[in-house]
Amino acid sequence: MNKDQLNSVVSFHAVEAAFAAVSAVQTMPKAKQVVGVAVLFSVLCEELKLDPSELINKAQRISKDADGFFTREMKALRDYVQGELR
Repeated sequence: MNKDQLNSVVSFHAVEAAFAAVSAVQTMPKAKQVVGVAVLFSVLCEELKLDPSELINKAQRISKDADGFFTREMKALRDYVQGELR
């Protein structure tokens, strides 16, 4: 994975990918969804030689940026987690 490509992902595309991931797992039980996404994250980091902390920090920065520009989409993601996974 070219790390420069990670730095060029715009927040809307990151949110779009997050929605795709949610769509793919939403029919599974709650615990399975959470652990499954965590396993995916772990495998991505391990196989692509990415630092999990750096990737989480990047995701948090993108989320903050997306909250400002794509408020409706981020609210929908947050509402899904709060309403469906709690």
